[in-house]
Amino acid sequence: MSDEENAPKRPKLSHREEPDGNLVAIAGPSNEQSLPLPKPQIFKLVIDCFDEIFEYLSLKDLHSFGQTCKTMQKVAGEYFKRNYSAAETHIKNGGIDTVYPDYKHSINGHTSTTAFTQFITSITQSSNELKPLRYIRRNIREFDSVYKICFSGLTLNEEKSELIKKIWPKIETISIKNCWLRGDLHNNVLTHCDNLKHLLIQQTRSRYLFRLEQNIRVPWLHRTYPKLEHLEVIPAPSVKTLELFFQNNPSVRILSTNSPSIYTRVGLMKTNIQLDLLEVKDAHGFRPIPKTFGDVLKKLYDRGFYKRLHFFTYDIDKDHSNLLTSLPVLEKLCIRNWTECHSLTRLTNLKELAILDGAKSNDMEMMANSLVSLQRVYIGNATIDDILPFIRLAPKVTKIKVIPKGEAHFNGGLLKLNTLNKERGKLFEAQKVTIFVPDSIFLKTKWTTEHGNTNFKLIKIKRSDSYDWNQHYF
Repeated sequence: MSDEENAPKRPKLSHREEPDGNLVAIAGPSNEQSLPLPKPQIFKLVIDCFDEIFEYLSLKDLHSFGQTCKTMQKVAGEYFKRNYSAAETHIKNGGIDTVYPDYKHSINGHTSTTAFTQFITSITQSSNELKPLRYIRRNIREFDSVYKICFSGLTLNEEKSELIKKIWPKIETISIKNCWLRGDLHNNVLTHCDNLKHLLIQQTRSRYLFRLEQNIRVPWLHRTYPKLEHLEVIPAPSVKTLELFFQNNPSVRILSTNSPSIYTRVGLMKTNIQLDLLEVKDAHGFRPIPKTFGDVLKKLYDRGFYKRLHFFTYDIDKDHSNLLTSLPVLEKLCIRNWTECHSLTRLTNLKELAILDGAKSNDMEMMANSLVSLQRVYIGNATIDDILPFIRLAPKVTKIKVIPKGEAHFNGGLLKLNTLNKERGKLFEAQKVTIFVPDSIFLKTKWTTEHGNTNFKLIKIKRSDSYDWNQHYF
């Protein structure tokens, strides 16, 4: 064999013309099959190792990781999906923005998470601009994980719905709040939603949304949605309208509405509606709530209208407190403005307590000691002293979410997990508590804990957006 045949084969050359007119040789494909690039050593790590690395990163830094390559995008994206699934997301500036609490906790910041589009579970649209919806249509294949969509403060019409028509079959939850609805809800939206489970309509105006006048047919009220479980309507329509809808949709077992709608619709006593859960929201409700309102709810319970009750209110006074303690099967109570507990310590069946705008530690000690069935606690604008009683005194509490009043009121933004674990250990038959905190507190605690340990025998912390508390009560 000649030396020429033994010589290594050179790649074929092509040429590119430069701006000055000169031709420059460019190497073309080799005659030999090109070998795949070796996989970076970092990807030999197991997923648990990546998760531990990501625990030390802010959302912005996590997104930067996800932009490095497709493999890292998937690994970081899966972590994003597990830890930020409850965060609010918007389409902005030709990409995705995720809302997260900043270092002040009370102010929402935004950061780009476009690289995680395929891992985003919900979308919020709060303007009449069509650009965001057109962006979804262009990139529809990337929105693999979306199952929830929220419309707020806009006009929802056929044009907007048509732009995202291909995403509707994936949607399980639709929230329409403070909107103007043009056209029929079924024809524009619901007819495309094969997997709809939750339909939430608050303070939304429409010419024919609930009207049952002669010669006016409202298609969505006459249709059956086989997978629908939860209907929210604030304010509620007439009893006749509700009865029609529930006749066509017996699978709906949860109704959410506001206090006046329940109180003024005495005809509910005569319907055949039977619910597993009734949620009463005091939005734009009574001031004060009539004393006879408790009697209405008790009669509805005795008739079999509902089995479990959730109640959301702006504030509590003595009469209000007595009303709440008289209600049967009250499992969840949400209060916007906390003053004092009054007789709420008698709510021994209560499983979840939410206080949206601060609490008082003295009252919290009484509540934690008395609410023997309590499992979940949410406190906004809180101090560290607001949550300590539930760690020390409430053995069945397993989840606590806290939005701090400020780092100065929260140990400088640092949780002493070892100390909290010891305190929890003094409580007889105490269950393990997961505390959900904003990213800034999570990261500060993580970086200052020995070996980054945030999971003790009886205490653990997680990022606040990793669990959907559904605190949009009002």
